[in-house]
Amino acid sequence: MLLLTLACTWISEADVDARLDQLDDDGDGFSIADGDCDDGNANSYPGATELWYDGVNQDCGDEQDYDADGDGFDGNGGEDCNDTNPEINPSAAEIWYDNIDQDCAQDSDFDADQDGENRVRTHARTHARTHARTRVQPSQKNVGASLSSSSR
Repeated sequence: MLLLTLACTWISEADVDARLDQLDDDGDGFSIADGDCDDGNANSYPGATELWYDGVNQDCGDEQDYDADGDGFDGNGGEDCNDTNPEINPSAAEIWYDNIDQDCAQDSDFDADQDGENRVRTHARTHARTHARTRVQPSQKNVGASLSSSSR
């Protein structure tokens, strides 16, 4: 007669959960224990390319999916008017006359006093003023011309 003895091993619920966390349910090569934030989605795992503004955390990072530049303001229809640059957001200080809306206020960048009239400070104006102060006098031009012609 053959006697068969079955041995039962009791496993705690915590042990079961820990073992389940080691499984890779979606086949992306990462388990929950490895940092997979959504083991039911093979496109979400640590190091995956993040696709912004879709509501899915592909790379399992801590960033908010609607704030690509990480400045704390939502882009893509939110308050942030340039979600690729963390220096441009509603709390940024405006730098006037640079043609960039740093504070996302959508006001004229050429109306610092906000009186409704644009003031244009351009490189051409500044250059013209500087050049006017250092302009060569007509008599100085002739000296240079006579020097070059006499050296021939």
